[in-house]
Amino acid sequence: VVVHGVRITATQFADDTQVYLNSPADIPAFLAIMSRFGSASGQQLNPSKSKLLLLGKHARQQHNHLCSQHASGSLLLKPVKQAEVLGVVVGAVSDAWLSPADLAAQQAQHRAFWDKQVTKVLDAFTRLAHLSTLSIFGRGLGSAAYGIATMLFNAEFSDLPPDDMTALLTSKVAKLVDRALAPAS
Repeated sequence: VVVHGVRITATQFADDTQVYLNSPADIPAFLAIMSRFGSASGQQLNPSKSKLLLLGKHARQQHNHLCSQHASGSLLLKPVKQAEVLGVVVGAVSDAWLSPADLAAQQAQHRAFWDKQVTKVLDAFTRLAHLSTLSIFGRGLGSAAYGIATMLFNAEFSDLPPDDMTALLTSKVAKLVDRALAPAS
């Protein structure tokens, strides 16, 4: 695979190896090379620990085809939609993998999650706005310490909030910090 002009064929950390192929058509040659390597070194590819992760715009169609091959026994490696590499999830299920109904449900769940988080942050901003002794720096620190930190923490473990919620929070932070006004003012 070529990334920014650099050809990457594999990455390795300890006994975890990731091999990058250009297409599913390269799988048989890869498996043949691994078999030859195993014969020479005594180190075998463990199919039960090996996964096949497809990336790119045609991954969904190819994934379904490869799952059929795996189920029939003609493909050794199990196709997956996502994998964890050194603690990082790669190939997380994207909207392209979901049916329209599942996508709508996921979007509604995502919005409900962020509505709850934004409400908590705005409640904290209201309490901060009522602390009349805080300077602009105190309000800025308070909004960052609770509001922004809460949002970043949640974004790290889920997904970014919808754009309209980000815009709302930006305006409410400015209102609080610049003018000492509560979000509902």
